[in-house]
Amino acid sequence: MGECAYPIDSDRIETNGVVTYDRAINSAEYRKIRKRTLSNGVYTGMNVVADSGMTVIVNAGAVEIEGACRNFDTSTTLAVQSADSHYQRIDTVVARLNLNHSVRNINLYVKTGTPATTPAAPELTRTSSIYEIGLANILIPVSSTSISQERITDTRLDTNRCGLVHALNDFDSSDLYNQISADMTSFKTTEQANFNTWFAGIQETLDGDTAGHLLNLIKAIPLQMHPVGDLYATLSASFNPQTTWGGTWELIEEGQVLLSAGDTYTAGNNYGSNTHQITISEMPRHNHSVNIGVALNLGTEQGLVTGHAPSAIDNVTRDTTNAGESSPMSLMQKSIAVYIWKRTA
Repeated sequence: MGECAYPIDSDRIETNGVVTYDRAINSAEYRKIRKRTLSNGVYTGMNVVADSGMTVIVNAGAVEIEGACRNFDTSTTLAVQSADSHYQRIDTVVARLNLNHSVRNINLYVKTGTPATTPAAPELTRTSSIYEIGLANILIPVSSTSISQERITDTRLDTNRCGLVHALNDFDSSDLYNQISADMTSFKTTEQANFNTWFAGIQETLDGDTAGHLLNLIKAIPLQMHPVGDLYATLSASFNPQTTWGGTWELIEEGQVLLSAGDTYTAGNNYGSNTHQITISEMPRHNHSVNIGVALNLGTEQGLVTGHAPSAIDNVTRDTTNAGESSPMSLMQKSIAVYIWKRTA
């Protein structure tokens, strides 16, 4: 049928009671017609939204894939594979055209990505029998048990992964591009001199005072973004905001970290220390077992008679062996060191 024009009526041929047609067309030929005029993508709807737990919902809509179309009259709920315990990953919700005889349909699936330190969305399958378009990407954080809407990135407008259905799929824009390029060349040739003249006039208008004022306004932008009281953190030991932006800045004392202010902690005050010597009152209440040998005084001056049990024993105090070096205890939490500047004026 590839050598025949269509749609044109077929001739009905009956031979010995068997009816055939000389211009029969199959679904593959019909899809070729649609592919010539319609692009792959979404007609309407098909947006992906978060549902409860590890599920998402694909809203109703319609798609066009390689000349085949399907309407989804109701929303579809899809399950997402459990999160990895070590790395995050990116999954993709796809509409998949499967021409294999056992399927022959367009269905919705979640393609599971590969867990990684820097994950990427899974590649879309695009072969002669299976073709996928990506409706949305889902970021799955480590050990997460639910999907939030901000983790879903809509890719329906990304023509490389999906796109919106449009007509004239194979339109050759070369002639139009060449015409536009020629027009732009002509415009620049004829208008460049006028532009140069206009710009020279602007330069003369911007005298020293005006240009200086404009420069001051530009320089003031960073200070407007960092009003008095703002903090600025940097890993660069050589960067000084006062030198670069102006204003008055002071470097926060080394070793201090930021603490959220409120009713208990007043903004601007200093609290705590990096080390602390434990006091007796801070130690957990405890005791020590001590073995003490007792010497009995059996002298006659005590009035004791040999062979009789003593009526009293000596009270003896013994100290345990000392341990520890009385070094201050470190209170340092896991941190990253930065230079913190505070604007004071």
